[in-house]
Amino acid sequence: MQVRAINPQTWLGAFNVNQAIEVTAGQRVLYVSGQTSNDASGAPMHPGDLVAQFRLAWKNLIEVLAAANMKPENIVRLISTLQMSTVLWRKLARWCRSLQRQDASP
Repeated sequence: MQVRAINPQTWLGAFNVNQAIEVTAGQRVLYVSGQTSNDASGAPMHPGDLVAQFRLAWKNLIEVLAAANMKPENIVRLISTLQMSTVLWRKLARWCRSLQRQDASP
């Protein structure tokens, strides 16, 4: 599978974001169900701590990808559904920075 970033405007590079990604000769597609902040037994974790919930949901997603022999860089589309608040926006920005440290570009 060949992957090529498409960025006619370069300013998004400062945010570690691609405007588009072209995938050619793709052979495999993995559809992943919603990942939440549940432990291996299904118990909800970190009530009231959105950053910890994001981190655990991300960890759970990475675990699913690994089980399929994939990595975060194989993600083509990621949808997050949240009820947003000012506090949450700040916490979400911290989470996005942690993704950048893991080389996971949206």
